[in-house]
Amino acid sequence: MSWPDWTSEKDYDFTEKLSREGWAWEFLRRNEDYREAWEHYLGQTSEYEKKYGKDWEKNQETWVYFPERNPSETPAQWGSRVTIDAPIFWDEPLQSGAAVPWHLRTMMDPDLSFEEHGRQVRFRQRSNFPAHLSDMIEAREYLKQDDDFSFIQEFDRKFAVVAFDLNVTLEKQLEDAKALLVKRQKAWAKNKKPSSRSPKPSSWQLYLRVLDGRHIGATQKAIGIELSLGVPPDDEPSVASDSQLIQRTKDYVRRARAQTRSYMSAFFSDDLPPES
Repeated sequence: MSWPDWTSEKDYDFTEKLSREGWAWEFLRRNEDYREAWEHYLGQTSEYEKKYGKDWEKNQETWVYFPERNPSETPAQWGSRVTIDAPIFWDEPLQSGAAVPWHLRTMMDPDLSFEEHGRQVRFRQRSNFPAHLSDMIEAREYLKQDDDFSFIQEFDRKFAVVAFDLNVTLEKQLEDAKALLVKRQKAWAKNKKPSSRSPKPSSWQLYLRVLDGRHIGATQKAIGIELSLGVPPDDEPSVASDSQLIQRTKDYVRRARAQTRSYMSAFFSDDLPPES
């Protein structure tokens, strides 16, 4: 895979067609911690294959357990313990279990773009319920994997589809659902559409270019000059000093790296994140 040329705006034209999942993935795959987690995952798969053979994924000794399984416990003993002691517990095969902290369905190669993955990068259910679903793209994560409703593009806006999490108490969810539905009803009555499902603030593309520049070792100053990050507000001098340029670039790098960690709230929220 060849990364986009950060100095070429044209190389980032692909972002114009990205869905929420696509944007979230493009930032997550630039997250250094995730890239390290991917390398660790590859090391584990290699180790398990040597130890347990080609069908190692079926061996529950290789699974991920939450809460963690004690070294002396068998999977069955772990199950007996957590069903009594733990309010929340789960066990999953390594490929999906290792992906839980990243809100992914399965671990995915960060060297491949959303398109190179065949647009098959899937994120887990959002933690906030009730969740309003505006179309089948958003509803997809709540469907069984063998369900195919791709022929439905968007729900009729005079109806509202809301998802609830039956693993937790419904009282608070119902209160939140009422507030959400009242808000949607008022918007419908005024014939106004809620905020775009896939907003694309101009800063997102710029953040990707900043991250890619730093990834290949470009200096703060070089990035600032190439991307015109030193252009000051109208009330400041027309030319920024080197120190101003570098400081502004550092600020962009900081915000861009923050986006690689806050991708779930940034790209799966009904509200636009603030422009920077």
